[in-house]
Amino acid sequence: MQTGSNRERFIEKIIQTLLAGLVAVKILLATLAFRVSLQRGLLAQSSVLGYLVIWTLLVAALRTSTVIQNYHYKEEILVASLVIVLLVPLARIGFCPIALARSRHA
Repeated sequence: MQTGSNRERFIEKIIQTLLAGLVAVKILLATLAFRVSLQRGLLAQSSVLGYLVIWTLLVAALRTSTVIQNYHYKEEILVASLVIVLLVPLARIGFCPIALARSRHA
């Protein structure tokens, strides 16, 4: 039988794994969205690059502030970092031009 601390560690690992999986799905969807938008000519390559730079800087700034405030809690920093990546929109920018072009032609 597991003790309370073993259960807590097990649950933490499950949460970390689920969040990491969601981050992977987010990145795959963003890649697909930007690729389709670029192929259809709905976004310029410079626009995609600019948005990726802004997204990276925003995530880095939020993560840095999290690390500075919680540098004693390493496991919580990992979870917080994954949540930050999930909360800052990425794929949505790639899908917006696709949705707008689709609604214009519908």
